Amino acid sequence: MPKPRLLAALLERLTLQSKLVLGFGSVLVLAVVLGIQGLLVQQQFSHDFERLQAEEVVGVSRAKEAEVQLAHMLLGLRKAAEVRDEAAREALLGEVEASRSQLRLATRQLRGTIMLRENEERLGEFEALLTRIDGIAGEAVERVRLGLADEARDIIDGGVLEDVTRQADRLMGAIAATKERNADVASRDIRAFVARQTTFSVALLVGGVGVMLLCSWAIGRSIRRPAARVRRAVETIALGRLDA
Repeated sequence: MPKPRLLAALLERLTLQSKLVLGFGSVLVLAVVLGIQGLLVQQQFSHDFERLQAEEVVGVSRAKEAEVQLAHMLLGLRKAAEVRDEAAREALLGEVEASRSQLRLATRQLRGTIMLRENEERLGEFEALLTRIDGIAGEAVERVRLGLADEARDIIDGGVLEDVTRQADRLMGAIAATKERNADVASRDIRAFVARQTTFSVALLVGGVGVMLLCSWAIGRSIRRPAARVRRAVETIALGRLDA
């Protein structure tokens, strides 16, 4: 007996309750599979997005913050060396100290987002330059507070501080650019993953609906055929054809 007929015969032998359980069970299995697949996709998407946020987006923000604070610190030093009013000078020096603190904080936070070796090396060089910048800036601040504006300007505009600051800014810019490229790549990967999973979900849904329709047709046929045979038998008996 061919397999389709064998399966049909086996299905016809099942009780009506078993057939109903089989039909509703297929619907339940499809719902569970789609639910599990959706949860897995959501979990993977959340993991990838959190990684993108923690490693790249936050890293770019901290690198940009470091660049801004570095520029603010140098600008504040120049202004403080030019101002004659003591109160205004102290206010500017306070801003310089705040920029130095924010710069160190941004650098520490940035280190937690560094994953590539090349960026780790750049950050190490930046921190070494930052130590030099802190030392030079500290000397300039001390001269300003002592009223030695000319000496402070010599330190600030002597070329060393500007050169070291330019190197540090270039390194931080390279870190930010690398992280921005990585963020773009990660975003494309996430979008590609979502597109693949959406296609798979649609295919799974269409295939599941097809299987459900096939099962429904097979179950309905297994109910109709025995019922039709019983009806024909009853009609035959009613006609007095007992030998049929």
